[in-house]
Amino acid sequence: MGVIKINVDGGAVGAPGLLTGGRVFHYNFGVFRGYFAFTHGTSFAFEAELATTLHAICLAHHKGWKNIWLECDSNYVVQILRSENPIVRWRLLAKWHNVRQLL
Repeated sequence: MGVIKINVDGGAVGAPGLLTGGRVFHYNFGVFRGYFAFTHGTSFAFEAELATTLHAICLAHHKGWKNIWLECDSNYVVQILRSENPIVRWRLLAKWHNVRQLL
């Protein structure tokens, strides 16, 4: 099957504003596998990027895609995924714990 590449982007309309996010899934050799977009309450752009990333990893795991390559705009999101004790807002903390179990 190869590596599933996930391109993630999140943003907020305003500061704080409506959180939006989207992702595209495809194999590392370019075959398209799917996409989706969503809104997720109100906050800042960084939280949108994190929420979108966490959601994308959960969805990939649900579809059985275990070998993933994640691309996002935020180095801080990557640091949070690698951290043992990150500072994450409570509404994303449970999802962060779930994703850490999947990685």
